[in-house]
Amino acid sequence: MYTKQSRNCVIGSMGNYFSFFNPLFDSSFCFFILKKINLTYTKYGSKISDIHLSHRIDECYFDFAKKFGLKSTCVKSKEHSLTKLIEKKGMPLIIELNSKMLSYHSLYKINKWNFSHFITILGIQRNKLLISDCYIPKINGSEVYEGFADLKNIKKAWRKNYYWYYDSLDAVDFVKNFVIDDLLCKRIFHENMKLLLESTIPCQKVFAEDFAQYIKNYELKDIKEHLNNLGVQIQTLGLISSRVYLKEFLIDHLNYRNNDILNFIESDINEWHKICFAIYKSAVVNSLSSFDAVRRMIINQSEKEFSVYLKLNKEIG
Repeated sequence: MYTKQSRNCVIGSMGNYFSFFNPLFDSSFCFFILKKINLTYTKYGSKISDIHLSHRIDECYFDFAKKFGLKSTCVKSKEHSLTKLIEKKGMPLIIELNSKMLSYHSLYKINKWNFSHFITILGIQRNKLLISDCYIPKINGSEVYEGFADLKNIKKAWRKNYYWYYDSLDAVDFVKNFVIDDLLCKRIFHENMKLLLESTIPCQKVFAEDFAQYIKNYELKDIKEHLNNLGVQIQTLGLISSRVYLKEFLIDHLNYRNNDILNFIESDINEWHKICFAIYKSAVVNSLSSFDAVRRMIINQSEKEFSVYLKLNKEIG
């Protein structure tokens, strides 16, 4: 099976594509080499919709090109014909499309999500495409799909998202020849853990303290509208993903087998799912105590994380 399940479609597609040429260059390695464990919490203006919580995983293709001086990045197709683009560029081919238009999986039919989504085209057969979709979001996890999709449906979703695709150009030779050894993996692990401990976890705490005040600072209607977005940002834009990739990196690249730590990471993931649910619930309950309960949940979990991940960082020599 070509598709390895991921917690994010952007880095998942990238990892699947790169590991086709270099098995070690998988999703967790991409995540760590690009230092995506660093969380950003931004407030651009006075509205709650100006608040954004992200590990900037959506910028991976651009950051990868910039970091290593490559031409390979996401570009708009000049062809505007998907079949011609496939003929010209070959496969596998990563494209970015609009999730609202998709129909090849039951979850897309039930939930009309409206966000940009990455899939990989593996083959073409008359009016069908063989595709790989490594992340179809659902509560407490994700679905994965590798199979056929209607060509017309994919074309429509691709057109709706303005014809973006990943032009690999010089990436393939770079990835094939990239040496991934124990020393490199340990070095980038420590670099990421430094960011987690000194930047990301403190950032989570700032967000928690601000969240407790949302009910005082914003209109309830706006809060209800935006809290769904915050939950999605935590689930798909990196916070939960970061813990999943941390566990994968430890096992796959550092040969780490301390079950106490690995079990904690799994419980950490579950706690953040509970926090997402509490965020949704706080707007329904609409009380200071419900927002403060979320604050306490995030602070408590962040403090547990700091203690365990500091220990982990020291343990990896």
